[in-house]
Amino acid sequence: MGQYKRQGGQSIVEFAVIIPIFLLLMLAFFYLSLMCHDALTVQEIVRNSTRSLAIGSATEAQVRTYYSTNTHLSYLYTFSTDAKKPDFSVTTATDPQLGEIVTVTLKASSTVASRTVMGKDFGFPALSSTLTMHKE
Repeated sequence: MGQYKRQGGQSIVEFAVIIPIFLLLMLAFFYLSLMCHDALTVQEIVRNSTRSLAIGSATEAQVRTYYSTNTHLSYLYTFSTDAKKPDFSVTTATDPQLGEIVTVTLKASSTVASRTVMGKDFGFPALSSTLTMHKE
């Protein structure tokens, strides 16, 4: 019975070994969920703005004004709605089969600086979404 008395510290050592790995996995999951949220938000912005422009319920200036104040992105990504910057672009073209079409492209770049570890660049990729709709 005396040989089992000194094993009380074993659980503390195992906890000290496992907790950094567990915290790293939780942090990675948190950042991945933020990145997925921002990717879905960018797609939603493109879909809503393309639809608004295609049915004629909003002008390009109104869409830019709305999304310059209502972005709902986390701090990981950002984009500019300024007409002089290529982050948010709207093009209208005429297709011989479809008639007039509207294309909206949005590119969101990462606000977090990338890190180089052992010659590899680790950072968040840029998010981009494009949608084309027939103008009604």
